[in-house]
Parts: sequence; structure tokens; C-alpha cells
Amino acid sequence: MTRIDDLVYAARAAIIEREQREAAVLAERYARLATQMTDTTARLAAEIAAAGPAAADPAWLDQHALYAQLVRGTSYQMAQVGRFATTRLAAQHQAMVGQGARDGQTLIRTLGGEAQALDAEAVRAQVAVAQQRLTAYDLARTLPEVAAQVVRTAAAKVALLGLGVNGIAAKVKEGFGGVLTKLLFLSRSEMVTPYRDTTLAVFARNGVASWQWHAEIERQHAPCGMCIAMHGRVHPIAEPFATHHGCRCLPVPVLPSAPPPVSVGGAAWFAQQDATVQLQVLGRSKMAHYQSGAMALDALVSDDVLPDGRRARREMSLMELGLERVRTPRPPA
Repeated sequence: MTRIDDLVYAARAAIIEREQREAAVLAERYARLATQMTDTTARLAAEIAAAGPAAADPAWLDQHALYAQLVRGTSYQMAQVGRFATTRLAAQHQAMVGQGARDGQTLIRTLGGEAQALDAEAVRAQVAVAQQRLTAYDLARTLPEVAAQVVRTAAAKVALLGLGVNGIAAKVKEGFGGVLTKLLFLSRSEMVTPYRDTTLAVFARNGVASWQWHAEIERQHAPCGMCIAMHGRVHPIAEPFATHHGCRCLPVPVLPSAPPPVSVGGAAWFAQQDATVQLQVLGRSKMAHYQSGAMALDALVSDDVLPDGRRARREMSLMELGLERVRTPRPPA
């Protein structure tokens, strides 16, 4: 393991530690919403059950006072969560830009280069870019809209399917769980994206012409096949770090005076792994095609575009690759 690997692993560990702390704070604040809605949800569930088939009519729900109260209350509470998350993410941006600025210099110096710090204006510019994304998310508006839809969908399912008194509470909890998962993935993305962007800005400030993709292949559970395939690829300094939501890969500088930091590319590394690791990364079908030679690891990489217009990458599906799903044969009767 090289010194650069050590630095990248340490940086990633620090990002993950902060990410987990932020996730715990968001999850705790989010849990209060469920607690506050429990009583109204239970009463509405009882009245849906008492109404029987009549509750299956959407108009019945729309005219029901408890339903309206639940939607209004949930929307209000979710707006509070959105404002809280926005404040946390804004502070998170400041911290990650600072860490990225420091770590970018350290990486260059470790490779034997001279590294100057970003000036205050450049640091502010990096924070401003991150804050613009945060403003576009408009969590205080979008989260209440999603919450209202979660309640409506849950109540409608309970009424149509006759799931009983506890059904609506379960469906609302399930729906809110999905919203929380998306919020936590957003928090992860807004943790590492400002860090990457600032690191690349430091590289550019110091005349670095290209950077290399460094995936977290050292983890006990390796990353996705796309990120492994990207590991070690060299990109021009003007190219942004385009990847999928939730990715923890990081850029490292390539200097003319030193060999590339990643000496073994992801495809070569993957070929050396045992079947357990390959299965964990690819799944049964893709692994079968990989082992047969019908699919190269690099074929998994596909360009994508995020909702905000930024370039991204994702892993190709079997259908997109033109490959069939491999089914496990059933044992003879």
C-alpha cells in the first residue's frame, strides 16, 4: 500500500465518520415526525376500518377532517425537517470544502510537487457552488409535497386493500422510511461532492494536468462494478468527477514527475479477486457473463445526467448490455 493510498483511505474514513454523525442527527430529527403523527394516524386508521368499503372512495378521504389534519400536520413537520436538513447541509459544505482544500495540497506534496493553497475567494466560490445545489433542492418545499403524497398513497392502499387499523400506520412508516433513505443519500452526496470539487480545484490551482479515479476497493465489501471499473482511469483536470449518488470514490493527482498513484487498474484488480468478491460485486447473472467472457468489467460504465443537469455515471443493466438473466436451475422433483 502506497503513501497516497494511506492518505486517501484516511480522508475517506474521516468523510464517512462525519457522514455517519450527520445521518444520526437527521434520522433522530426525522423520527420525531413519526412520533408526532402516531396519534392522528391511529385515529384515522380506526375510522377507515369502521367505514368499511365506503373508505375505498378517494372522495371519502378527501372530505375527512382527520385525513386533512394528518396531511397538513405531516406537511408542516416535513417542512421543518427540510429547513433543518438544509441548515445541516450548509454547515457540512463549509467543513468539506475546508477539508478538501487541505487534503488536495497534502496529496500533491506527498507525490513530490509544490502545492499552494486556494485563496479565500476560491474557497468561497467552492462553497457557493455547493450552496447553489442546496438552494435548487428546496427541501422545505419538496419534502412536504412528498410527505403529503406518502400519506395519500398509504391511506388509499389501506382503504382499497382493507388492511385493518394498523395498516395505515405501517404504510405511512414505510413511505416515510423511503423518503428518509433518499434524504440520507442526498446528505452523503453533499458530503463528498464539495470535497471532490475542492480537491480538483486545488489540483488545477497548482498546475496539475490530470487526475486519477481512486475507488474504495480496500473495503470489506467492495464498491459497485462501475466504480471498480473506473478505478485507476486518468482524466483531464477540466473534467468533473462524474459518478452515481452515494459514491465515495475520490480523485488523486497525476504529476509528470511521479508515476500514477493507482498502479493497478480496477479491471485488473477485479480479475485477481476470488469468486466470493466477484459475486458480491456483480450478482449472479453478471458474474456468469463476466466469467464466460461475454461481458468485460469496463462495459458496465455508462454516462448519465443528474436531475440538476450535472454529468454522472452509473452501472449498465443486463438489458442495456443485451444480456440475459441467469436463472438458478430448479432441483429435480
